[in-house]
Parts: sequence; C-alpha cells; structure tokens
Amino acid sequence: MAVARGRPVLLAAAGLHMVTQSALAPFYPALFRAAYGVEALAATGLFLVVCQLAAVAALPLWGRATHRFPLPALVTAGQSAAVLLAGGLVLAPSYAAFTAVSVLLAAAKAVVLLAYPGLARSHPRGVLPGVVQYVAVLHASAVAATLLGGAVVSVPEPRTALPLLVLLEAALLAACVRVLRRPGPPPQAAPRRGGGAADRRVLRLAGYVLVTTVAVYAARPYFTEYATGAGASAVTATVLFLLPHVAVLALLPLVGRLRLGPRLLPYGLLLAAAGLAVQAAAVSPAPLAGARLLFGAGLALSQVAVDERVIAASVSGAAYSVVAMAQTAGLVLAPLVATTAAAAALWAPLLASAVLLSALAVLTRADARVPAPGGAAPPWTAAPGGAPGPAAGSAQVRDGEPGQAVARDGNAIGLLLPGSTDRWEKYDRPLLEKRIDELCPECTVRSASAQQEVTIQRQQIDAMITQGVRVLVLSAVDGRSVASSVEKARDAGIDVVAYDRLAEGPISGYVSFDGEEVGRLQARALLDALGDEAPDSRIVMMNGDPADPNSGWFKEGALSVLDGRVQIAKSYDTIEWRPTNAHLNTAGAIAALGADGIDGVYAANDGLASGVIAALKAARIHPLPPVTGQDAELAAIQRIVAGEQYMTVYKPFREEADAAARMAVALARGQTLDGIAASTVTSGDDSGGPGTRTHGIPAVLLTPVAVTAGTIRDTVVADGLHTVDEICTPEYASACEKAGLTDTE
Repeated sequence: MAVARGRPVLLAAAGLHMVTQSALAPFYPALFRAAYGVEALAATGLFLVVCQLAAVAALPLWGRATHRFPLPALVTAGQSAAVLLAGGLVLAPSYAAFTAVSVLLAAAKAVVLLAYPGLARSHPRGVLPGVVQYVAVLHASAVAATLLGGAVVSVPEPRTALPLLVLLEAALLAACVRVLRRPGPPPQAAPRRGGGAADRRVLRLAGYVLVTTVAVYAARPYFTEYATGAGASAVTATVLFLLPHVAVLALLPLVGRLRLGPRLLPYGLLLAAAGLAVQAAAVSPAPLAGARLLFGAGLALSQVAVDERVIAASVSGAAYSVVAMAQTAGLVLAPLVATTAAAAALWAPLLASAVLLSALAVLTRADARVPAPGGAAPPWTAAPGGAPGPAAGSAQVRDGEPGQAVARDGNAIGLLLPGSTDRWEKYDRPLLEKRIDELCPECTVRSASAQQEVTIQRQQIDAMITQGVRVLVLSAVDGRSVASSVEKARDAGIDVVAYDRLAEGPISGYVSFDGEEVGRLQARALLDALGDEAPDSRIVMMNGDPADPNSGWFKEGALSVLDGRVQIAKSYDTIEWRPTNAHLNTAGAIAALGADGIDGVYAANDGLASGVIAALKAARIHPLPPVTGQDAELAAIQRIVAGEQYMTVYKPFREEADAAARMAVALARGQTLDGIAASTVTSGDDSGGPGTRTHGIPAVLLTPVAVTAGTIRDTVVADGLHTVDEICTPEYASACEKAGLTDTE
C-alpha cells in the first residue's frame, strides 16, 4: 500500500474530513437558523446523527472495496464524489436537502478513516511520532474549521461562504490525482491473533474508545450557544472554542518526552474532566477560557494515549475493527447525548462529558499493569528515534499457555535456524546478529539451531515464547510442521518473520530470494552445459525436502525451463536436505540408469551437490556430468574451480540478513513493514487447521545470481563472501591458476 508515499495527501484528507464531519458541529445551529430558519436544537442533533450513521454504514462497503482496489485509488474516488457533493451543499435550498447531501458527503469521505493505522505506523520515526502527527493534523484542522465556521455564520447569507469548502475539496482532489495515481497493491488483512485474555483486552480498549469519543464530542455541538449565553460575543465564543485545540497543538511536542508511562491516559482524562467541569460552572468568559485551556491539555495527553492503543490493536487484525466500530459508534452516540443533555441546560453536555471522563480515568488506573492489546509493545515507552517500544530492561506480563504467566522482554529478538552448517553458522547467524545490533543497540538476540529436527525446533519456539521475546526470526526445518507453533507464538503477541524458508501460519513478514528464479537459473545453466545435446540428454533431478516450501519453488522454476528440452530420467525429493540422502538417491539412479546413463544432475543446493558428486565419484564416473547447486558455499566454489561442480547460485546473504533484521526491529518497535516489504506472498492451505492459508504476507524477495567458474571473481569474491586465498588453498592452487583466479589480478 502506498500509504508512506502519499502521507501528506492522506493527512490532508483526514484533516478536511475532520472539518466537514466534526469541527463545524458547533456552528451548525447558527447556520441552520440563518440559512433555513430552523431554530430547534434537535435539528442539529438529528443532522449530526444521520451523518455519522452514513459514515458507519459506508465504512464496511469501503472496507470490502479495499480487497479489490488499492486504498489510495479509493481515497481518490471518494474525494471526487466529495467535490461534487460539496457543491451540492452550496446549492441546497432547504434544511432537508442540506442534510441529504451531507449524508452522501459523509459516506464518500469515510474512506479516509481506513488510512489512519497505516499513516500512524508508517511514520519514519515510529508509532508515537505518527500518532502525534495525526492528532496535530486533526486539531490544526479544527482550528481551521473554527475560523471557517465563524466566517460561515457571520455573513448575512451563510451559504455564500460554503464555496470555500468546494475549493478546498477540489484542491485536495487535484493532489490525490497527482500523488496517488500510481498506488501499490491493495492491502491484505493481517492474520488474526488469538483470543482469551487478548480478546478481553481489546474489548476493554474498545470501551475506553467509545466512552472517550462520546465525552469529547458530546461537549462540542452546543458550546458556542453556551458561551454566548455566558456573556461572550460571537467572536469571543469562536476564540473560546479554539483554545483547547491551541493547547493541544502547543503540548503535543512535549507528550513524547513525558515520563508518565501508563499514567498518561488516566492523568490526561482527569485533566480533561476537570476542564469540562469548570466550564460547566463558569459564569463569565475569563474562567471559561482557563477551563478550555485545561481541557485542551488533558485532551492532548489522553488522545495520544488512546490513539496509541488503537494503533497497537490494529496490529492484531480483527482487533482493530472492534476498536474502529467503537469509535464510530461513539461519534453516533455523542450528538444524542449532547442533544438530550442540552434540552435540560446548555451547560449539561459539558458536565455529562466531565462525569464520563472522570469515571473512565478511574477505570484506566488498572491499565498501568496491563499490556497493550494484541501483545504489542506498551505504547507508553519510547525507543530511540521516538519509536514506541519497551524501555531498556523492562518486562511485562503477557498471555502464553492458559494459566501461564509469561514475562516479556520487549527488547529480545529470537533467531531460530534449521541447522548448523557453514551456510547458517558462518553467514546467516553472524550477519543477522550484527545487523540487529546496528539497528537496535538496546535489543538482544537469542539464537538456537534445530539441527534439522522438527521436534527440536518446536521446543525452541516454545522456549522463546516462555522467555517472552518480542519478535521471532524463524527459518523453519519443516514449514508445515511448525504452523501450530507459529500460531501459538502469534497468540502470545510475538511477531514471526519467516527467514529464507516460508513457514505456514500467521507470519508477519517473509524474507528470501525469488525461489522460482533460483530454479530457472540452475536449469538454464544445466542446459547451457549440455549444449546442443540437451534434447537427447538424460538428467537426474535431486530436489530438496518436500516439507520446505522453497524446495517446491526451486523445482517449479527449474521445470519451467527443463520440461520439453531435456529428458528427466529420475527425480528425487531429498528428505531434510541431507547430503547423505542425496548420495543414496544418486546411487540408486546410477543403478537404474547405468554409469553412462546420467548426462547431468539438477541438484537443488550445494549440500545435495556434494552428496551427488561423491556418489558419482564412487561409481568411477569420469568425466563428471554437470551438476548444479545453490548457496555459493566455499566447498562448492572450490568444486567449481576444480571442475567437479558446474555452477551454484549466489544469494547475497548480507542483503537477506539486512532485510530480516530491519523487519524484526520494525516489528519490535510497533512499526509497519510498508517501507521494507515491496511484495506479498501467501502461505499454507485452506484446510482450516494450523497452517491455514495466510494471504498478503509482507515479503522481500531478493534476486539470486548464477555463478560459474568464469564469474567467481565478479560475484562472491567482489562481494566479500569468499576471498581468493580462502578459495585457492594449496589443494586448489593449480585449478585456480588454470581458471585465472589469482590474487595478482
């Protein structure tokens, strides 16, 4: 999704939505009275309710549309309709017509609400700065709406000021067309996290959002009328309405520096409640102004705290829909509460809101020891650069197995590798640990190897859950067999990044190389080695472990090149990628086809190639047929120099480790992967059990490189993977000289 690229436009759209939907609410009574002769306050309440209901009804439709169209394209479509409908407001001849057009406008503009989580989490410095920026935009929009509303009601014919709104909508449409015209793919739904206590936390959060929204917005519609009744002029009432927003904008830069921790929300709510209560008791503009500033200070603290929890909940997929529904329900209920209270007295909505916020402040005191919804890192702690994340050395309690308390180390990243061969121990592990340390000095890495045993890897995942790591980088021994363990980790609030091999289950991100391209490179090289004799040649395919999804991709890519161009005499799946199994399979192929019946071997990786070549040598086959490989292991490069192995595939492990490290650190800090992953993949199947198909997994798919004897220097040596001295040991010195691979060049 192109949220990061279109941040300014989407923020502007959110701001203008604030203007049209909420910030103008206090000026509607005067507008309706001056333009249409409608005196009843209930008319304003009815207008606000039906507009919010329209937005609530439209949101599920917009949500369905995101499955087929990119969000930026939908925002542009909604903005196109908004321009026409804003023009309709100018021409509306009656209160009923104005209301009808406003209902359609609310439905059209509702689409921008779907961009909020992505906007907050895609901020380059993390979630907290993203939330602060979004809140600042909303309150700046409220200031602009206040000035616009004052202009609207101050002219003899208020509708003559509405063309300004049309111009604003048109300018925003032009920006949408220009900036969002090349949107990315439609966003995919995140996998659902587990239930139990996590679901109860989400429901509690939804209740907080509902009450906060009702309280804040119920205090708005009749405030201008109340202020003028307290002796303020129309201009003074406008300034008074503006003061809380000014206070919010002034205080927002300091919110991230406050060390209130989980107390930020209850303290903010109490300040806001006190400000509202004093407003309800004020009898003149002066104390009313002070109370408005106090209310604004509390609003800044509480709104950031609540919104951070909303963004944290959005990481858990379905949880965000619950919170969003509560938020929109609050917008619907607020005008009803305001209208009902205002029927008794114009100060009553202020007092009712103060009571609601006070009660909520008491309830949220218990939240000081409760982690964020969905297992996300507590939003009240800050990591370097302003990104949210647990404070160094902190721990929190999070759900593990039923009845089991798990202490989370929010700075811990688990690294589970399938084996301890040179590839994993010499390259992947040190590269990952080094890069994570560079990106997140306060993070710790806990690593382990499964020694190619599924049972061991499951136990290691359970241990990581018990230890409370925040993110798990997993290279699965068997992608399907660990699906239930991945599900368990996600239920415990741990994001899982699949590394090199795509595991099944609710994966948060995936980093590997284009598997089909790897197979195609191997197959093309094998055909090149066979030359004109390829159509009459018989080859053996030594594929990888069928439990590894990568193996299937390699095989599929290879077959797309080999089918119809060479005779595939034998094809084997090599359990656990073991060279010994490849040796046994090759011996069987030799027995079946004869020593002179194998013209080439497709070996899926260098380990299998070593087993194949050993079996060919044991059968005294000379010259050796061309054998492919993958991973550019040092031993494979030496075999290529010696003429025993024809080629390998170099996958720049440094790039792979870098992408995985960036994903892990971003997830640990509660950030989106939008700026890291450019692709999506699907894992699993539709069986309904562990490993059920997961769509839209953010993925980084890197480009592999074929390596033959003539390209060793320009690839693995140039990138620093191996040095000439490492390759050209005394045993291979003569072969290196023949290949032109010497340090003197």
